[in-house]
Amino acid sequence: RQTRARVEHVFGAMLAMGGKRIRSIGLARAEFGLSIKAAVYNLRRLCSLKESGVAPI
Repeated sequence: RQTRARVEHVFGAMLAMGGKRIRSIGLARAEFGLSIKAAVYNLRRLCSLKESGVAPI
């Protein structure tokens, strides 16, 4: 049985949060914006794992 790539779901959720556009000028600000989106995704995932009773790694 094959396992789907886990990364696809992460990018899909990040697209749902704010789309593909980075509304900033400069590479440093763009990287910061993506880092914030990733942190928000991780926090939302942590909350949903805690609610479902699964121990996060």
